[in-house]
Amino acid sequence: MSIHPVKGVTMATCIKNRSILVLASPPSPAERSAIRGAFHDSISATLTQLTPGSSLLVAVAAPFLPPDWSRLQSLLAKLYSLVALIQADHDNPADVNVLLVDHAPGREYTCDRSNSDNDSCIVNLGALASLPVKWSRIFHASTEASIAALQTFLSVHERSTAILRDQIIAVPGGVSMIQGQKPASGSRRFARVIIGGTFDHFHLGHKLLLQASTFLLSIPFSAQSPAMFTIGITGDALLNNKRYASEIEPWSVRAQAVTDFVGSLLLETPSIISSSTTELITSLVGGRLQVRCTEILDAYGPTTRERDLGALVVSGETRSGGKAVNDKRRETGWHELEVFEIDVLHATEQEEGSIDGNYAAKISSTDYRRQQAEARSREKRVSYAV
Repeated sequence: MSIHPVKGVTMATCIKNRSILVLASPPSPAERSAIRGAFHDSISATLTQLTPGSSLLVAVAAPFLPPDWSRLQSLLAKLYSLVALIQADHDNPADVNVLLVDHAPGREYTCDRSNSDNDSCIVNLGALASLPVKWSRIFHASTEASIAALQTFLSVHERSTAILRDQIIAVPGGVSMIQGQKPASGSRRFARVIIGGTFDHFHLGHKLLLQASTFLLSIPFSAQSPAMFTIGITGDALLNNKRYASEIEPWSVRAQAVTDFVGSLLLETPSIISSSTTELITSLVGGRLQVRCTEILDAYGPTTRERDLGALVVSGETRSGGKAVNDKRRETGWHELEVFEIDVLHATEQEEGSIDGNYAAKISSTDYRRQQAEARSREKRVSYAV
C-alpha cells in the first residue's frame, strides 16, 4: 500500500477540486462487515472519479448528539479503516476526511454556520451546508436515507451558492441495517483533554486520534473559561533515532497540520492566540475552545506538569504510557487522568475481532518516510547512472 500524507487545509477555504460525498444511516451495530456493506461501494465509486491531488469530505449524517464516545470513536475508526483499504486498492492519493455530522431526518436549518447552541465538537448538517465552499462535485449514495440527507444539504447550500445539475453525482449505495438502536444518552466529557504523538506526515491514523479526542470535549457556552484541547507533539530533538529520521518534518510543520485539521472539524479557520518555536495556541468557536500544540521533550509532556487536566487519549500501542502518566501523577499527589483508548486504524481486511493487539497493518508515518527515503535513493542511483 502506498501511504499518502495529507496537508492541513481548513474547510472554510474555497479549494479547487474539493468534493463531498453525502452518506446517511450508518449501520448499528457498526461492525466492520456492516460498515463495508453499507459504504464500501459508495466511497470506492467516488474515489474512482477523483483526480490525483483532489480532496474528498465523506459526510456521514445521522443523530450523533449527545456524543457517545465509545460508539462514535469505534464508528470513526472503522470508517477510516475502510477508506484506507479502498485507497490501497485504488492507489488514489486523494486527501479524504470523514466527518460525523449530526442530522435527524426531516430536520430543517437556517443558513447559519454558528455552533453556539452546541457544547460539543460535532457540527450539524446545516452548518456544513452553509460552508462557503464551492464544491467541485457533490456525490451521494443511491439510498433513500442518503438522498433525503442530500436534499436537506442542497436546500441550505443553494441559498448562497449556485449548484449545477452536473455537479451532483449519484454513486452506488449499500445496505445499512439498524437493529434496535437505543437513543444516545451521551457519555462524560471534559473541559481539558490531552493527547500526544509525533504527527509526522499527517495521515488517516492521526485524523482518527485527533477527531476521536474532540468527541470528549465539553465546550462551554461562554468564552470566559474556554475548553482546552492540548496536543503534545514530539520535539525534533527526540526524533533523531527514529527510522528514516532525515525524512521527518519539522515541529512547526507538524503543529500546523494538526491545528488546521482540528479547525476543519469545526468548519473554521483557527485564530492564532500565540505562536513560538515550541508552542502554537489557536482559538475556535468564538473563543470557547482553545487548541494548544506544545512541544514534548520527555515521556510525560504536560501531563506531569499541569494538574488541571481531565482526560488522556491513547491507542493500544501507547496504553502503557497512559498507565505511566497516572503512576507519576499519583506520586505527585494529583488526581489520575481518565484514560480513553481509541481503536486501531487498519489498512487491510481482517475478520471482526481478529485485529486487537495486531499492529502490523496499522497506518504508519514510518512507512511514508521509508517510501520517501527509497524514492530519494532511486533518484540518486539514476543520477549516478547518467
